[in-house]
Amino acid sequence: MISLQELLAVTQIQVARTFEFTEYYSAALVYYLAMVFFFLFLQKRIERRFSWADRNKATGHGQ
Repeated sequence: MISLQELLAVTQIQVARTFEFTEYYSAALVYYLAMVFFFLFLQKRIERRFSWADRNKATGHGQ
């Protein structure tokens, strides 16, 4: 797992080395958005699963 701080630190090092800030920050943005959307998708699935269980308990259908 890579954190945002690590991602930006590596990006800043590469930018300082090559002065190609647009390419490196664009790549970092794509990686960050991919991670965020993956975790949002995962969270939505987990919430949907537990909300189903809560609805069944509340209505008495889960017994």
